[in-house]
Amino acid sequence: MHSYIIAGVVVLLPHATMAEPQLIEVENGVFTYEMFETSVPHADLSECPQTLVAEDRFCRLTLAEGNLTVWVFRNEGRQELLAMQTVDPEANAGPGP
Repeated sequence: MHSYIIAGVVVLLPHATMAEPQLIEVENGVFTYEMFETSVPHADLSECPQTLVAEDRFCRLTLAEGNLTVWVFRNEGRQELLAMQTVDPEANAGPGP
């Protein structure tokens, strides 16, 4: 189990397993949360990191090849991907349980 502190919230992620890559068809260049939810292993964040926080969005966290990535989606409508931010896990690692 990996333990990280992101935006003051402790996030526990099980050891990542390698899954077969999935091809995702994106309509008109828009990647939606529905597409992400069904195809990308992730953890839900109760709050976005401080640099990404806003009322009109929510965030998810992924761990791949040792990199943490925060995915930011719009709350309303089709819930489009707005941004992604890679977080240095070493700089954000907290003490393990």
